Amino acid sequence: MTPLKVRVDAQGAVPDDLRSELAGILRAEEPVAVFCGTVVDKAAFYGLLHRLRRAGLTIQDVDVHPDDAATTGRGGDGAGNGTSVATFWLDGLVGDVVSGVLSGADVAQQASSTTLRVGLRRADEVFDVLDRLESLNLDIGHLHVRPDARSAKPR
Repeated sequence: MTPLKVRVDAQGAVPDDLRSELAGILRAEEPVAVFCGTVVDKAAFYGLLHRLRRAGLTIQDVDVHPDDAATTGRGGDGAGNGTSVATFWLDGLVGDVVSGVLSGADVAQQASSTTLRVGLRRADEVFDVLDRLESLNLDIGHLHVRPDARSAKPR
């Protein structure tokens, strides 16, 4: 088990039962609920995301990395045309496997890892991608979900 540092920003009203359940990591509620802390492993992280989804919250921003790793910078341009871009850093050279399962994703292989950028059309589509990667038994080193700057409306 590798502990993970997580930060999840979510839009929507936080139900009282969820507020009580996650009191140790709920940092703010207005205008966006911010959940920030450490979870014991990937399963707990996935459980947190699914719990927020079941509560009716819309995931807007996710940052997760091993607890002992240095935090990487935020942002990225990614494969867009949607509301958000999810960037996954996968352990191992798995570009061919991922390309066959996630058509339309930008895949780049480094010396010992694979970076995957996926444009998300729906706020909850990140769960579809997580389910596909989990079904392939791939190790996710880092995950970032950010609004796609190209789809943002000018203010």
